[in-house]
Amino acid sequence: MLTQQQAQQFAQESQTIVDNVLKEHYQIYILDELYKSSFGNNLVFKGGTALKLAYNSIRFSEDLDFSILNNIDYNDFKKTIESTVNKFSGSRVQDIYDKYNTLYAKIVFSIDFKPIPIGIKIEINKNKGKIDFKHSVGLLKSSFNNIEVIAKVFTLEAILKDKMEILESGVRRQPRDLFDAWYICQKLNQNFEIKDKYKYSKKELMDGLNPLLPKTYQKVMELFKI
Repeated sequence: MLTQQQAQQFAQESQTIVDNVLKEHYQIYILDELYKSSFGNNLVFKGGTALKLAYNSIRFSEDLDFSILNNIDYNDFKKTIESTVNKFSGSRVQDIYDKYNTLYAKIVFSIDFKPIPIGIKIEINKNKGKIDFKHSVGLLKSSFNNIEVIAKVFTLEAILKDKMEILESGVRRQPRDLFDAWYICQKLNQNFEIKDKYKYSKKELMDGLNPLLPKTYQKVMELFKI
C-alpha cells in the first residue's frame, strides 16, 4: 500500500491529484484479482482505464469496464469481489448486483490519511454481440504499483469504435469520451473531426475532464470547448 508521502510524491511527479494516484494504485490490485479468477480468461478490458494502463494514455480514469468472451456466473463474480476486499484492511463492497446486461460492483477503500474513501466501480457488459471488440493480450501497468497484469484488452481500434458510438449516440456521453477518441486518433495517426455536437461548455470540461488530466496537458481542453 502507498504511504501518504509516496502518494503525494507520485501526484507531484505526475502533476495530478492524490485521488488519481490512489485509484490507479488500487485498480491494478483489482485487475490482478479479476484476471487470476476462474473467469479471468473470459474478460476483455476496455474503456478509459484500459487506454491508460495498456496504451499509456495521459488521462487518469476511474472505473474498470469489461466485455466478455463467454458467460460469467454471478456467484463466481461475487465471490471474487468479496475475496479481493478481504485482502485489504478497511475496504468493503458498497454495492454488487447482476442486473439486465451488467455485472456490477463498487469497492470502497478507506485510507487512513484521507477523510473520503476511494471508490472503484467494476462493470462487466454481458452482451457479447453488441459491438465488434477485437482484442489482443496486453500488459497492464502503472507507475504507482509494482504489479503488472497480463490481460485481454480491446485494441485501440476497438476502443475508438466504442467511443465513437458513444459520441454519435449521445447516450451517457462524457467529456472524457471525446478526449479518448481524440487521443486514440493521435496514436493511430488518424484525422479526427471534432464536431460541434461533440463539444462541451467550459464548466462541463472543468468538471468532467480537467481533474483527470495532468496540469501540463489541460490546455488540450480548448479543442473541445464550445
